[in-house]
Amino acid sequence: MTTAPIDNKCHDQPTHCSEEQQQVQGQHGGKEQEDRLIYQAPPNHGLLLTLDTSRTDDSGLLLTFVPDMALETIHPHAHGPAGLGGNPSRRPSLADAHLLLGGGSGATVFSGTIPHYGLGSVVMKHGGPKETAEHIALATIEEELRVRADLLCSSGEAGGGDNTDTSGGKSTSIDPHDAAEFFRSRIPNFKFVYISPSHCRDRGAELWATLRNAFLMCKFARRADWWEPLEGKDNVSAGIFLAGKKTERLVRVFASGSDRGNDEPEDHGPRVVVSNGYVDFVLGPDAELISTPTDTTPAVIRFGQKTRGYNNLYALSQHLRQIQKSRMWKFTQGQSMIGGPSPRTASSLLCKGRLNVYDDRLLSLLTDEFILCIRNLQALTMPDERNAIDDVKTELALLEADFATTKGNASSDDGSESKALTAADVTKRTDMFVGFAIRKNFHPTEGRLARLRKAGDRFRACFEAACSDESAENGGDDEEKAGHEEEKRYALKEEEEMPAFFLGKLLQKGALLEDVFDSPDTDGDSLKIHTALDIVSGNCLWLDLIRRAVSVESDSARTCLWNCGLADAGLHNLFLDDERLWLFDLGEPAVQPVPAFLTKFLMSYFHAFGMEDVDEDKSSGDVEAETGKAAVPQWVRRFAVDENKHRLHLTTDTANVIPKVYDAFQYTVDRMIESLFDGEEAVRDLVVRYVVLQILSDCAFCVDRWTSKGGGSKSVGNHHTDLHKWLWRALWDLYIASDFAAKMLKGGSWAKCSNSKCSGEKRQSE
Repeated sequence: MTTAPIDNKCHDQPTHCSEEQQQVQGQHGGKEQEDRLIYQAPPNHGLLLTLDTSRTDDSGLLLTFVPDMALETIHPHAHGPAGLGGNPSRRPSLADAHLLLGGGSGATVFSGTIPHYGLGSVVMKHGGPKETAEHIALATIEEELRVRADLLCSSGEAGGGDNTDTSGGKSTSIDPHDAAEFFRSRIPNFKFVYISPSHCRDRGAELWATLRNAFLMCKFARRADWWEPLEGKDNVSAGIFLAGKKTERLVRVFASGSDRGNDEPEDHGPRVVVSNGYVDFVLGPDAELISTPTDTTPAVIRFGQKTRGYNNLYALSQHLRQIQKSRMWKFTQGQSMIGGPSPRTASSLLCKGRLNVYDDRLLSLLTDEFILCIRNLQALTMPDERNAIDDVKTELALLEADFATTKGNASSDDGSESKALTAADVTKRTDMFVGFAIRKNFHPTEGRLARLRKAGDRFRACFEAACSDESAENGGDDEEKAGHEEEKRYALKEEEEMPAFFLGKLLQKGALLEDVFDSPDTDGDSLKIHTALDIVSGNCLWLDLIRRAVSVESDSARTCLWNCGLADAGLHNLFLDDERLWLFDLGEPAVQPVPAFLTKFLMSYFHAFGMEDVDEDKSSGDVEAETGKAAVPQWVRRFAVDENKHRLHLTTDTANVIPKVYDAFQYTVDRMIESLFDGEEAVRDLVVRYVVLQILSDCAFCVDRWTSKGGGSKSVGNHHTDLHKWLWRALWDLYIASDFAAKMLKGGSWAKCSNSKCSGEKRQSE
């Protein structure tokens, strides 16, 4: 947004401006008009976005301007809202803020108590556009729960689908309003989005300024004969001196100059525009300052007398996400704390051996609660969302015809070029039906399986002698060749070399587990198996996945449910006590079949062991004495290293608990097959394949996250530390996916399930 200069007196005021000073000329959304400046944040103040819960008509979005507080003990760039009054350096805020363990996405998650602004105890994320979308989804889900329950009851569609509660030996249809309340009592609420001036910096411009200053200083130092004593030293104080000027932005809020009504285009709704020095929120004409700032009260703007607060929040979040994506900004996002007085994740119970078939009280509770969760989701699914299988069958027939024509090859019989059928040809709707397992994993160039192969090449290149330091010293063509070779390999730190070496070996085509791991058996036969990556790398194997998904017969397996944002409902995202289950880390709601919905839950029985926090009972808020910053959470390493043979084997604790995990997995799947799918064993066959693919997908995710945080590159000054844990976790995923495939797929082959209940099952390809 471009605006005419505002009177300096207006800039200096920490409160709202006079009527004469509020008129600002500008162009918003391509239409010239006068927009009224309501308020401009004073220096060192941020913006808190909340919904007005004090009004039953939900007609307000609140924008509160609060003092800013750096949270360097949480993350170098994390900020939060401070309290009011007194010395700014002593303002009460974020009591007992500390890092939370148990997360596997890599986002910084922390909790604390904010005694001001009606927030209380909250869980927060320092997150980018993806995390913002997931966070706003909490408000979306609350809105959808209300709307869906009302629509289903008023239309007489309540009780549609297989949504009967069979607990207690009786079968009763679940009322949609009861189903909505079931989730309200088990998921967190949206609390706030906080935008600090420091969140809105142009770090790229700052780095360029730092580079320019460093160049000028070096140039001057050389001329003044200062260079020799400085060269090769880590001059921290000089680095601070050279740092470019911070490009923080203050928030301004405008009310649009006219009421455009409902006939105006959507781009004339509330929006966010970034300009030099400011982040401008342009709201509707009914936005008003309802609280004037004092020493004890903040400035508060309410927006939305004619529209629901959620609608305004969602519209603004769309703009904020685009800005975050283009400028790589991260905000602080807060949600309510759930899980009881001492929350414990189901994954922590699993890793401690407490979810087992020998003392199945907790395991039975977990399974019962998750089955009930699915029943309630079915009760909230609209009639037009349930049937997708017919469209998928139609597309499958077309895909199979194309495959028969090209035979999966890139050229036809006469030698002419012919477009080969690939996973990229699958539509989003069909991909949804198989849990989005096809395009994400099998895309020929961008899929995670292809990226794993490429990563393996680069890992192996680190240990090959094709590019030596001597060749670079020869100069000429050898130096240029060495530069090209260097681009093909990762730059590894010492602690990354070992997991990278083993990953390089296992990610090679034809690799066996015995190439890296010592077998616990005396004959070693248990590891004479191919990796899961080889098992799923068949020609158009994804076609077989679609065939199996549409060949199931039970109603719950063939119809879709609305997932309430539970796209990643693994054990690491569930709290479990002695009576009930809580669900957190929700995303944007979607529609998917029940077997696909179960994938993240079932795969987490094995996946969770790769990200068990070290000494989870220890205070997660420990601060390193030397740095004054939060200790980086570490994950338990599942492998012991034989230095002499340069090989790996499972740690004793891991080797002892994994057989119990397989038993727990089978127990849970047995219960679900019986309760949800009318005992149809073909569903077990399908979910086994989903689990193999999802664990492999997480392996690729770990490598991607390692590189995105600076792993494998010669980065300097990277605040991310201990990145090697991502490589050890990827190694665990690859190992357990291969072990699981060998046990659950007959002969380690995708063609047939090894489970005795599946082996005699006749499957028809519909």
